[in-house]
Amino acid sequence: MALCAYQTSNNYEHVIYVGLDNHVHELIYTGQWRHNDLTTAAKGAPPAAPGSALAGYQTSNNNEHVIFKGANNHVYELVYTGQWACNDLTTAAKGAPPAAPGSALAGYQSPNNNEHVIFEGANNHVYELVYTGQWACNDLTTTAKGAPPAAPGSALAWLPDLEQQRARDLHQHPRL
Repeated sequence: MALCAYQTSNNYEHVIYVGLDNHVHELIYTGQWRHNDLTTAAKGAPPAAPGSALAGYQTSNNNEHVIFKGANNHVYELVYTGQWACNDLTTAAKGAPPAAPGSALAGYQSPNNNEHVIFEGANNHVYELVYTGQWACNDLTTTAKGAPPAAPGSALAWLPDLEQQRARDLHQHPRL
C-alpha cells in the first residue's frame, strides 16, 4: 500500500492513501481526525491505478497537490484551491510519456515557485513534469548526459536545501 503525508502551513496533517475502491483518500488532522474521499470530491477524477504511488505537497499560495497514477498510466494531480479538482498532467504536458507501471512519484515546489512532478517512464528514464505557467515535460535522464537508466520501480525523492529543512524542523519541533 502506498502512503504519503504532508503538513500544511495551517499545521493540518494530511495522510493520503489509495483505498480498496481505487479512490484517493485523505485522513486529515485539524484537532481531530477526519476522512475525505478526494476522488469523489474532485468531480470527474479517475480512479487510481491499483498500487499507485502517491506524492503530496503544499505550494506557497497554500494550494495542496496530491499526485497519483491512473489506470492508463497517466500522472494526475488532485489540487485543492478552496475545492478539489483534478488535472491530467500527462495530457497537459504535451508530449509527456505515460509513467511506467510501478513508477514512484515525487512532487515539490522549487524556490522560484515552479512546481515539479517526477516519475519514471516505461523506458526507465526519469521524467520531470514542470509547471511554469503551463505544464511541460523534461527527460532528465537524457538531459543529464551519461546518466544511466533508472532501475524499474526506483524510489524517487527530492531533498530540499538542508538548512531550509532544518529551519522548518526547528520551527515545527523546537526540541530538535
